[in-house]
Amino acid sequence: MPSSSYVSTLEKRAPRERLSFENLRPRKRQLRSPHEDSSFMFEKQYMTDPRDKYVDSEIFVDLSTRDLPLSRWTTVSQDDRQMNHLLTMFFTWDNIVERAFYRPIFEEDTITMDPQLPDDHPRNFCSRFLINALLAVSCLYTLDPVFFKEPQDSSTRGRRWADEAETLLEKIDKPSIPLLQGLYSLFVYEGVIGNGTKSVNYFLRSMNVYKDLNDVWTVQPRQGADDARLEREKQAISWCLWGFYCCEWRSSQAFGFRKLVRKPKIKRVWLEDNFTLSKPDCVGYWWFPYPISYQIQTSLQVEVRTVDVALSEIVEEALDFVYPEEGKLPP
Repeated sequence: MPSSSYVSTLEKRAPRERLSFENLRPRKRQLRSPHEDSSFMFEKQYMTDPRDKYVDSEIFVDLSTRDLPLSRWTTVSQDDRQMNHLLTMFFTWDNIVERAFYRPIFEEDTITMDPQLPDDHPRNFCSRFLINALLAVSCLYTLDPVFFKEPQDSSTRGRRWADEAETLLEKIDKPSIPLLQGLYSLFVYEGVIGNGTKSVNYFLRSMNVYKDLNDVWTVQPRQGADDARLEREKQAISWCLWGFYCCEWRSSQAFGFRKLVRKPKIKRVWLEDNFTLSKPDCVGYWWFPYPISYQIQTSLQVEVRTVDVALSEIVEEALDFVYPEEGKLPP
């Protein structure tokens, strides 16, 4: 038992100051420019020496990468190299909007289609609205000041493309895959660094576009296209709509909504043997940590999609129980 003198000595000491979590957390130094950010400098360093051949310790793959003529689709920039860099960052690191993109036919139409066609032209998988919206959301993966609308303000990165997309959107009134993808791109962009009110409006409109596509457009036969193109379109429609079905509930649940969209009526084409993303000569079959170009591995997109759909079906049942229709009991 401690002596009384020892206890009195302890009582005379100043009480220990209670440390909060904030006091214990390491302080972050405020960056004065993007050039002090390691991720930004890493991106710039590897962008100066692009390579088309990718080497791993066990495999060697020659990928048929495409330089897309993006400057034909936007008035914001004529620098195709910078814009292709943005899109590659998007397809490498995004796991929300990218779910609803079928990259092979998107790249095909970006190269071959006429940008002057109406943005809601049926069965096109590229449009001026989509390209601008996609470049805007791709800017979430960079801090390069060249993409800022206002110098020194990183929250304005991609804003010029978002503004042009918004202007083009005013003239679109028919549902299409590019409209669906562009709306969801702007929803994510505005939700992260833009106006929250705009974000919700884009989200709700994208729900309506999906329902229109699922109810009518996807089941209509198409005339005037060869069989190979029709097969690619079928694969793209299936991949995009099922991808949207998988990503939508993550946003709906965050808003406290029941699942707003139901399963696509088109079948799961990616389960077929001839599906493009299952072939090693397709760029979407592989993944590497761009902007560096080694440690290449299979992307497993098809396998992930199968599991993602199974999870989304479970979520649909769960959310129907948690948020039953008004005036009805949970199923």
